[in-house]
Amino acid sequence: MSKRKKQRPEPTDKRVKSEPVLDFDVPRTYQRGWFGKGFRYFGVFMLFVLNLSMVMSFINRLTHVGILSPFKEGLFFLFLGIIDSMFLIPLLFEANKVETTRDYIKLHHLFWWRTLSWDKIESFEVPRFFKFSIIKTARCFYLINKYDLKPFDDLARTIEYKTDKKTDSE
Repeated sequence: MSKRKKQRPEPTDKRVKSEPVLDFDVPRTYQRGWFGKGFRYFGVFMLFVLNLSMVMSFINRLTHVGILSPFKEGLFFLFLGIIDSMFLIPLLFEANKVETTRDYIKLHHLFWWRTLSWDKIESFEVPRFFKFSIIKTARCFYLINKYDLKPFDDLARTIEYKTDKKTDSE
């Protein structure tokens, strides 16, 4: 018996890439699923418990044993700071839900939401090898997960169109 040959798709013209037409003024909502939100709330809770237990452990050692060497205590709190900065910053600044309209973008985070008019956005970056895209304003930055908010490509095109339109009119 002979092997079957793989059927190859018919060649298409690679020069023509038509992206679907997207009306940027129509209100749209992009959101993460309930499991992703629950996982992030659980992560914040666990980091809170970690911080509380490490500080209470330090207080307990201080009252019963006395202070350990300052180098060990500094290393202890350096470890706590590194863990907090690695996990808490993305958890707090990552958007769970993004709503776009003609006049503004609304970012819903774990514990608050922020409404930004399109002219307040200073830059929008989509790093190639980074999980998050970054929206920068004068006061803060916000993270949008490229893999959780579907369809991210439509959201990115909307943000780029709205922020580029602002710079063209100036």
